[in-house]
Amino acid sequence: MACSGDTPELREGSLEQWKAAWENGKAVWQVHHVNVALKRNIHRLKIENSGDPKILLPLCGKTRDIKWLWEQGFTVVGVEVSEIAIKDFFAENDIKYEVSQIKGCPGVLYRSTDDRILLRVSSNTSGTEEHSQLFLNQKGGNNFVAYHDINHTRYKYASAISELMSDNCKMLLETLEKNIDVDPGQPPFDFQEPEMRQHFNQQFELEQIDQIKIDEYIDPSDERYFAYTRVSGSRIYLITKTSV
Repeated sequence: MACSGDTPELREGSLEQWKAAWENGKAVWQVHHVNVALKRNIHRLKIENSGDPKILLPLCGKTRDIKWLWEQGFTVVGVEVSEIAIKDFFAENDIKYEVSQIKGCPGVLYRSTDDRILLRVSSNTSGTEEHSQLFLNQKGGNNFVAYHDINHTRYKYASAISELMSDNCKMLLETLEKNIDVDPGQPPFDFQEPEMRQHFNQQFELEQIDQIKIDEYIDPSDERYFAYTRVSGSRIYLITKTSV
């Protein structure tokens, strides 16, 4: 895993809030099941003759998607601000791991002993450029709804992600449909298709492939359902980088 590129980090306030949520047991965005959009659309990420399929989860937390993707045969690369979340993931799933430093890169790397789960403690995605398939995880890593677009942060983030993607690389992007009575200055932040197309230009094919209502995403009886009442559902897009 090499380290290169300049990717935008979470703003300092957001970074500290994110860490504090994990430290205080208030990471309410973590759900107790595999992401619905991922399960319904994982076949869309398949690339013929891709060899060892790799997938990137920015701001992965301890999402159950990691283990599920690992069980589907993927090598999973995660980037997470909170070391607590990464330690919890390995402990709760009883997966053996090793810890190491990456020369020239910020953060610490937690690697499963079979080398197919690599979770890095960091606030940016540099060092992941060789991974050929990409999934931006809902709330555990969909940075486009986590970032408020101050100082063109989304544009910088989209540029960094674009550089990580090789030709024919596929990204599954889930963006939330926010309820109209929710304060627009509060997360999750809207990320509409016209803005999406500005960030992913002529080098990319963009197609909406699914739509999910909130009750499909999380059971109303789930204790964390209240955290999702700001949204009515989500839209799922397949973004493919084409040859130029």
